[in-house]
Amino acid sequence: MPLRSCKKQVWKARIQVALFGLLGVGLALASEPGEKLALQVCSACHVVAATQQEPPILNHVTPSFCAIANRPETTLKSVSQFVLHTHWDENSVRITMPDPMLMPDQAAQVARYVLSLRGRCQF
Repeated sequence: MPLRSCKKQVWKARIQVALFGLLGVGLALASEPGEKLALQVCSACHVVAATQQEPPILNHVTPSFCAIANRPETTLKSVSQFVLHTHWDENSVRITMPDPMLMPDQAAQVARYVLSLRGRCQF
């Protein structure tokens, strides 16, 4: 197996372990499907809610869902499209988001949750 493939597999394994460890944390406090899904899938890399119990595990800073929500260019469509189509690959240095493997309806739930934070969050 080439070194790049090994690194990619290690990255995916680390994210999966972190996600499984965080699954139960904060889920009882989630009030809508998009928030619950974000806590399950996105919280390993992003601060997704004020109720998030554990910080992201990444060494580099990723934008919080609050910061994403308050960007003027953020729309339901832009968030859904980003989640579904913009992912890390071994040839890309700038885009470091792994594929969360969400279905379109799940991406839409996360997008609705992100936009619900606009103007009302402080994390």
